[in-house]
Amino acid sequence: MRIGEPDHARTSRARAAAGWGLRFAADWLSHITSSSLGERDRRRTLGNPEGKSIIERLVAFHDEEHQYRYVIVEAPFPVTDDISTRRVHAVTGDPTAGQVQWSGRFIPTGASEDEVVALFSGIHGGGLVALRTAFS
Repeated sequence: MRIGEPDHARTSRARAAAGWGLRFAADWLSHITSSSLGERDRRRTLGNPEGKSIIERLVAFHDEEHQYRYVIVEAPFPVTDDISTRRVHAVTGDPTAGQVQWSGRFIPTGASEDEVVALFSGIHGGGLVALRTAFS
């Protein structure tokens, strides 16, 4: 399953690029209360307000393209084989602006496809709103 169209947020390209890395989620996501790195910065453990952990592993990182891809290793989500990508694109005609794209694909388990699409659309969409607010 893949979430239909990738979610986007437009903001200052420099600010978006500054906050796009794996390290910074707790700085701009209100539903993430902690973030720590391990495995030479390739594994991230996030904490949420309910005390549950989300463990992600970086699988691709392209600094020049402002893009990274990660998989969820462990999380309280009803999915398997989750892989997500975040990238910052330049906005044509405005060299100071950037557009953040966050997309993912997964296999639902224990929930309907529609329920899981709604869950991740909310996470990605809410995260992009928070990113735009934090870096605009």
